[in-house]
Amino acid sequence: MVHCGGYSILWGLVLEPLAHPKPGGVTRCKSHPDKDVYDFVMGVYPALKACMAACSGECRGFIGRGLNSYIKSVTRVSKTNIQLGSVLLLLPLCRALHDSSTPGDLFSNASKLVVACDSFESGKAYYDALSLLGASHLGRYEGAVPSVGSGEYPPGLVPALEASRWDHVHNELLSGYPLTAEAYKIMLDRIDDGIEEAILAAILELLASHGDTLIARKWGMSAYLKALREARYAKELSLRHGVRASLEYLDNLWRRRGWNPGAVLDIVGVASGIVYSVLIGELVEG
Repeated sequence: MVHCGGYSILWGLVLEPLAHPKPGGVTRCKSHPDKDVYDFVMGVYPALKACMAACSGECRGFIGRGLNSYIKSVTRVSKTNIQLGSVLLLLPLCRALHDSSTPGDLFSNASKLVVACDSFESGKAYYDALSLLGASHLGRYEGAVPSVGSGEYPPGLVPALEASRWDHVHNELLSGYPLTAEAYKIMLDRIDDGIEEAILAAILELLASHGDTLIARKWGMSAYLKALREARYAKELSLRHGVRASLEYLDNLWRRRGWNPGAVLDIVGVASGIVYSVLIGELVEG
């Protein structure tokens, strides 16, 4: 049994969904037809149980144990995908907490565990979670690993992540959480303006710098590039009108198109939990 710490990093699962405004995302003021902010809050306990499962037992297959626990619990309170990306990012971080004192250590140690502790069970659990939560935007995949929903599974989670490494969330797990670290630094620099303002600033900066790969998955590369151009224009607007007005501008464009930058929101949510851990002293700023 690994001691995972106080689980304060899970608070990001509450903080990010509350933030308003967000382009196309669920906030405390706006919802989606199939989910609202209450679904996200109700998903925190299943995420906690998932982290506890990931910290129990041996290293090998810990992500699979965590995902199986999460799916078993979250499907009792929600029938749609609310935060699978965030939970996938959090499981290695929870496991790495016991021997990490700074965010930098935590990000590095978590990625090392993803590779060192991989197993067939973890890859299977990820595929099962994607199928059960109805991630229809994945479409049919042909390549190095089987397609989700085909009835076949990859030899482990890492090969599945590698096959779609262009995706922000997948690359975070394999590469030491670079965008999460970037979002963390942005938020820490803006924290004197309040946690919501810090979260919104990180969302705008990541969208303008990196775009969102969930938009690419669901709507194609032309949509991804258009969203990236619009986010960069919104960032320019923020210099004159502020972050909130700029995100409202994007929301007016993206929400009616059905565009939701879920990959960036997952990453910023996890980063906001890291910021919270630093603020309360469970991690040392670094």
